[in-house]
Amino acid sequence: MSCCPSWCRGPRRAGPSWLYPDEEVKSDDVNNPNGPDFVVRLNMKYQTMGCTRPVLGFQPEQFKRIQDVMGRRGVDPGELEYWFEERLRVVQENVNVCCPDTLWCLVFPLMLFCLPYVCRRRLEKVEKWDRALRDLQDDMNRQLLRPRGMMVKTQSKSRVEYFDNRRRKHVARWFAIALTEEAAAKLESEPHVWGTSDVVACSCCCFMPHKVVEGDLCCHPPGS
Repeated sequence: MSCCPSWCRGPRRAGPSWLYPDEEVKSDDVNNPNGPDFVVRLNMKYQTMGCTRPVLGFQPEQFKRIQDVMGRRGVDPGELEYWFEERLRVVQENVNVCCPDTLWCLVFPLMLFCLPYVCRRRLEKVEKWDRALRDLQDDMNRQLLRPRGMMVKTQSKSRVEYFDNRRRKHVARWFAIALTEEAAAKLESEPHVWGTSDVVACSCCCFMPHKVVEGDLCCHPPGS
């Protein structure tokens, strides 16, 4: 059971299943010499926030499936563990956990006086997380995947719904992994961020150094 109240915990849950792409995308080429069930792309859910500490970032059962499929394409499972466990752990250290956010909510009257500091701090953490996540993808592509005709790219999709005049934003995030040259070319042409793109951390306010919107990032940021 989470230690956070539902109003804090809700926006940080994984997005609804209908927002996510299929975990496996198979070739639609009927003449594919590898057969109709040949997997050309994998999509692994990406979780950004935990309750009291940074989370692993993925579901172990999904990662095991990716290791199995990519292992049959000549990628050492141990190398994938390095990128998605050790290197991703560094990225996750730049992510807020929700309990400190809850504490800010509990001291909201005092927070009004500290709002410039709180917003600036959140913006800095989001930008640091974005740079680390981009570096992970760039390094993994250059060192491991592109020489094999593959590619990894973070993507996310959001959708806003209104219930009783209350705005609720759903966000789904994932790692898209293209396994062929054709799938990699298609993935490269796709955006990182789909759907609603809000301003990050009140960065449009006069006391912030610059404005950042979610569409500028490589994934919808934690807590969005």
